[in-house]
Amino acid sequence: MNNIVSFILGAIVGAAVALLYAPQSGEELRTHLREEAEVERQRLQAQFEKSMQDLQERIDKMQSDVQSLLQQVEEQDEGAAEMAEAADTA
Repeated sequence: MNNIVSFILGAIVGAAVALLYAPQSGEELRTHLREEAEVERQRLQAQFEKSMQDLQERIDKMQSDVQSLLQQVEEQDEGAAEMAEAADTA
């Protein structure tokens, strides 16, 4: 998340410097900035989608781990109940 904020701040500063020192006309500069912004938007979108996919994989793994642990607890609980019942009848 910090990288994204740093990138955005860098892009803003870079755009301001480009406006001050650009040898291009205003129209050319706006076109160039628009194109660069689109390239960065696509890159950020791809990075976001990859991060979301990684997050979903981690969530799925955690859910699987929790289900396994719940099943183990239930099995242990059933075993303890059977042992208590056997002790009561003995």
